[in-house]
Amino acid sequence: HLLACGDSDQGDLLGALILGERDPALRSLNDTMARAGIAHFISISGLHVGVFLWFVYFICSLMQFTPRRSAIIVLIVLGIYLMLAETRAPLLRAAIMATAFCISIITHRRYTSLNALAAAAIILLTIDPLQILSAGFQLSFAIVAGLIILHAPLQQFLFGRWLSQRGLMVFRSDQRVSRWIWFTLGNSVTGIIAMCLAAYLVAAPLVAFHFGLFSPYAPLLSILVFPLVLAVLVPGYI
Repeated sequence: HLLACGDSDQGDLLGALILGERDPALRSLNDTMARAGIAHFISISGLHVGVFLWFVYFICSLMQFTPRRSAIIVLIVLGIYLMLAETRAPLLRAAIMATAFCISIITHRRYTSLNALAAAAIILLTIDPLQILSAGFQLSFAIVAGLIILHAPLQQFLFGRWLSQRGLMVFRSDQRVSRWIWFTLGNSVTGIIAMCLAAYLVAAPLVAFHFGLFSPYAPLLSILVFPLVLAVLVPGYI
């Protein structure tokens, strides 16, 4: 079905974005995106799994399911997705962390991202210890650890003054649009910028070591490409 969308190149790209299937026809595009520092957008990673499972959970919320029942449905859908997608280290890492999150909701226990990341590393390295030497494994776990640790400090460092001043602003009831721009959209934009910078700071040394590539404009390109990838993923999962 995905291959029937648009021409052959577009179908292959959708297959890579949604299921992680890398067709040889995408080799040129993959090389270009790798040199630009944004190749992670066309490989299934935590971003893709997160968008997909958030969408499933959102549908469950619209149907007024309880959080516990929604988490159970998300786990079932995740299991089906794992049977369809290409199961590489980034996907398995994201799946284990998502499973831990759903279990925490079902059992009413507190979820800790670093603990879930450590559990994913232990499970995958128990299955295949030599994965620790692969670039994909190192990049996947290092970037997620960087996002968990650096995201909030970077956001505060770059936008802390503006966020503090914004918190003092009061909007009237007829200023709903302005309030949405300053708070909801502002949170999203500053969060995406901090996320892309944190991922870049962690990934740049590993990418240079493994592939001999260094892209100084990767953070800017990531910020620009992220909304486009998001706009493709959600309709693709539908």
